[in-house]
This record gives sequence, C-alpha cells and structure tokens, in this order.
Amino acid sequence: MDQVSTALNGFANVMDQNIRGVQLGCYSVALAGLTIAVRKVRPFSKFKSPSDIPNHFIKERRELTGLVRRIDPNGALLMVQHKPLVNIPLVPSGQLPVKISGVNVSGLGINWLQAVVVGSEVKFVPVLKQRDAVECEVMLLQETKDRKRFINLGENLVKIGFGLPAKPPVKDPKLLSYYKQLQSAELYAIRKKLGVKYYLTPMKNALHNLFDYLVKTMFDTVEQKKKQQPLRINVGENLVRIGFGMTDRIDKPLVEDPVFSRYYERLKRAERYAIRKKLGLRYYIKPTKEVLVALGVYLNLILRKAYQKASKLPYKLPKIYAS
Repeated sequence: MDQVSTALNGFANVMDQNIRGVQLGCYSVALAGLTIAVRKVRPFSKFKSPSDIPNHFIKERRELTGLVRRIDPNGALLMVQHKPLVNIPLVPSGQLPVKISGVNVSGLGINWLQAVVVGSEVKFVPVLKQRDAVECEVMLLQETKDRKRFINLGENLVKIGFGLPAKPPVKDPKLLSYYKQLQSAELYAIRKKLGVKYYLTPMKNALHNLFDYLVKTMFDTVEQKKKQQPLRINVGENLVRIGFGMTDRIDKPLVEDPVFSRYYERLKRAERYAIRKKLGLRYYIKPTKEVLVALGVYLNLILRKAYQKASKLPYKLPKIYAS
C-alpha cells in the first residue's frame, strides 16, 4: 500500500512540474475529436452535387433538409437547395439534383410537382448516389391549421396515379418497408381507378363529343345559310305544274336549240305532273259545279220546311207566300 501511494505521489509531482504539456495534450485530443466530429457530421457543408454527400450518410440513412427551387423535366429531378445544420451566409449555395427513389414519375406527375412542391421545404434521406443525381426518400412538409407534418412524396405520387413503382435500386432491408408502401399505394390507385390510363378515356370521350358537336354545328350553320338564300324558281314551269298554264307547240328551230330544248322538256314534265295530280281549270270546274248543285238542293229543302211551318200559322200569309 505504501508503494502505491509513493507511485501516485511521484506521478502527481511530475504532472505538476509539466502542467503546460498536459494542457497542450488535452487541447490536442479535444481538437482532434472536434475535427473528427465535424468531418463526420458536416454541419457547415452545403451539398451541391451527389459526390459531395459522404458515403456514411447513405449507410446511416442521415436525414437532410432543403428547399425545392425548381423541377427538372429530364428525369423528374427535384433541384434542392440544401440547408446545413449551421448555415453560414458567406458559404455559396447550390442546387442538389434529387430523384425520388423507386418511382417512375409521369408527365402529369411532373406538372403536379411543379405546382405543389416547388418552393416547399422537404426532408430527404439519401439511398443511392448516381452520376447526375442522388436517389432519396423524399418527405414534403405539409402545413395544416393544427400542426405541421411531413408526407412521403413518392407514396403520394403513386397513390394519385401520377407515378409507378420501379425496381428497388439497392437490396437494403431498411428500404423494404418503403417499397411495400409504394406497392400498397399502387393497389390503392388501381382500386380507385386513378392514373393516366383512367384520365385519358374520359378526356378522349369528351374530345370526341366536342368534335361531333362542332361538326354538327358547322353543318347546321351551312344549312341555315342555304335556307336564308332566296330561291330562284322558273315561273313558266311552276305555272304549268299547278295547272294554270299549258305548253304550246314551238317551232322546229327552237326545238333544235339545246338550251331551249332543255327548258321545253322541263315544261312537258311539269304538264305531265299537273295531269297526274289533276291540277288545272278543267279539274276545278267540275268540283265547283257539284258543290253549287248540292248547295241548291240544301237551300230548297230549307225553304220547303220553312213554308210548311208557316202554313200552320193562325193568320193567312200573303198570296205571294201562299202560291
């Protein structure tokens, strides 16, 4: 026991004599630890390209934050301005190309991203680094009256039919639940008939109906214009057709004239039509005569009945009525 106490006292005396060196050693260890921590956490780094993201960020599924500035149609990439843990204004910012992992975004999906996601804050977890983009699991900040929450962007794209699940880029057990969510979202979209193939059919029918309506309207307009135009009728032909005229014999030179010959043939056809339909004065006189005779007989009967009633009166009628 005395030997241990003697050793500790000797060590304390040495430390007291070299206090400066001990302080430098402690500072060196602390600085080295801080350097390692900063290098591992990257609190000041603003990622501008996929190569800037450390590999251990992907292995540890490190969550990053950024602001979506625009959507690149070539590949449906989200151009995200990365926000570090400690933002230094002097450090220049860039746009990190982020691709939604496991989702093939359609054209309508790109339009939806441009309308909804641009200008919003997102959280993204790197999954795979590529040459031109980094595949990530992206969460979109959605603000409500009560709270703020993050929704899975890839899952919602598939759920509304604006994207289709793709083959997983890496076989990672940690990503298995994410891709199961995408498959469940696809089944929901199929069950609710959401997606481009379901949107095109009503649109196609609507365009077809619109085309039919325009064609019908155009033809109706043409017919109305035709009806509004004054009709030119041949007076001679129509006089003969209704029986108010008859064709005359014409000279041989006029018959040989091709223009007048066609006109004469039309007159003959009109005359045959009037005969077939019994139109003309000779057909009007006979019915008129029959009507007048029937009217006379009817008046005679009325007068006879009136005379018979008058003969039964108590006073005598004048001779003009009695005869």
